[in-house]
Amino acid sequence: MLQVNHNKDEYSVAGKSKRILVVEPSRINWIGLQRLLGCTGNAELIFFRVSEITEAKQKIHEFKPDVILFTSLSCGIDYLLLLSFLSDVTSYHLNTHSVIWLPHDMEWMTQLLHAFGVTTVLIDPVNLYEISQCLGDKPSSNAEKKVCLLGKQERVIALDFFRGKTATTIANAAGKDVRTISTQKKSIIKKLKIRTNEEFYLLAGKLIYLNKINRQEW
Repeated sequence: MLQVNHNKDEYSVAGKSKRILVVEPSRINWIGLQRLLGCTGNAELIFFRVSEITEAKQKIHEFKPDVILFTSLSCGIDYLLLLSFLSDVTSYHLNTHSVIWLPHDMEWMTQLLHAFGVTTVLIDPVNLYEISQCLGDKPSSNAEKKVCLLGKQERVIALDFFRGKTATTIANAAGKDVRTISTQKKSIIKKLKIRTNEEFYLLAGKLIYLNKINRQEW
């Protein structure tokens, strides 16, 4: 039976049950997810749902999830904030796995998400077995993630570039030589399996465009 908790008193007694923090903006979608997740038949899973990344940033310290499951990313998500949060999870919550469920037309984000530490990326259509695997005792992971994972400083620099900052601006703010930033940028591009600067800035442009569309929709 699916256990869904809505306050700290309920989930504080979960004991050894696996804790899943679900980031789902839509209440209607969450109702559907509850029914779907309940079909996994795993009574040891404890779910707690938040609607925004800012809530997840607060709840991760209190709830101490084993898995963070992100769904409906196309609905109101600030992608740069998401990447920043994923970077923090990778750096400071080493035992927490991140699982992101993408619509099929956003599969291009897979490499980037792995680079920021996401354990598993699910692409629509997703079946029940895939969900069970990523929420189980041994979340399914992509071996490619280990190859392309950006270092902590590389993630910070990548986010600065995605925000439109130049290598000179980043170097001045960090007190580093601009050549050092340029070298790190080359490493980032290589790990993202991008061939040119133009492709890198195209990726940044896609993220900015998605943020703009989401602000208009919400």
